[in-house]
Amino acid sequence: MFYRNLEKMLKAERQDEANYVTVPKEVFRRLISGAIRNKNMFDERFYVEFYPDIAAAIKGKKLKTGLEHYLQAGYYENRLPRKLLVDESYYLQQYPDVADAIRRGKLKNAQDHFNNAGFNEGRMPYKDFSLF
Repeated sequence: MFYRNLEKMLKAERQDEANYVTVPKEVFRRLISGAIRNKNMFDERFYVEFYPDIAAAIKGKKLKTGLEHYLQAGYYENRLPRKLLVDESYYLQQYPDVADAIRRGKLKNAQDHFNNAGFNEGRMPYKDFSLF
């Protein structure tokens, strides 16, 4: 039943020889939430420790869990869902600006850059990385 309803809500469009699908925002959010839960890609302990604002919101009873925040907002804010280890040599080869900043003493290392900026910028921590 759900799949038939979902099919009706999806609108296929043709644009520049590629196929696109338009999905209502709430359906998209449910699909992303399901994928995150299904892939077990979220680490509650990491998320709460890495993001002090989330820890404070949980402590202040504004949130129940870090996962609640991640599904509602964190994913869309490009927050890290778990610790992602960077392949230092790959990262520095792919991103010479980061290598240069490390040489100049502006950054500590590739992992630090990725955690604080690289993930948000869409940089890959290692070859063939996929969040899902």
